[in-house]
Amino acid sequence: MSSNLLDKSYEPHDVERRWYDFWEKEGLFAADAADVDRKGYSIVIPPPNVTGVLHMGHALNNTLQDILCRYRRLRGDNVLWMPGTDHAGIATPARGWIVTRSAGKNSSRRSGSGEVSMAVQLSIN
Repeated sequence: MSSNLLDKSYEPHDVERRWYDFWEKEGLFAADAADVDRKGYSIVIPPPNVTGVLHMGHALNNTLQDILCRYRRLRGDNVLWMPGTDHAGIATPARGWIVTRSAGKNSSRRSGSGEVSMAVQLSIN
């Protein structure tokens, strides 16, 4: 058998490792805040659900973000795709409320402001 033939199955580990090392070395994953010559583009990745249950909507959201960032990077834009934080501060009180509720404890001992806790309580019920 000739060594010029392709393998029957694709083994991505070696190929992807080589390309990943190249991308890291070239700084292709990083946006440069000092680069004012290129148009800036950024997407903040929202955190996972408070419950930790992921669904197809999460996969679709991340796939679309990935496509948009790659497209803008190919156009030459200065792209940053950054993991985000809970923008509304709801996750922490909600998580505490879910934990106390599931443990059968008094839900009035949750942390956070009353308005946020009440909103979380209403949205979960």
